[in-house]
Amino acid sequence: MKNALKIISIVMFLITGIAFFLFVSTFFGNGGGGFIDLTNVVQYFLCAIAAIFGIIGIITAYYGWRNKK
Repeated sequence: MKNALKIISIVMFLITGIAFFLFVSTFFGNGGGGFIDLTNVVQYFLCAIAAIFGIIGIITAYYGWRNKK
């Protein structure tokens, strides 16, 4: 069970890093400016994904790597 939690926490932190990188790249991009500009929606979505998966990663890392005393 602990190994599964460790793997899940690593995957969650990787997804958080990727979402944060994509958020930064859309933030500093030139923006669409077309008929339907959805860059703000994408930024909000990526920020929310990074926050949620980061919290899940912290919780699973806590239970996966803690030492029982």
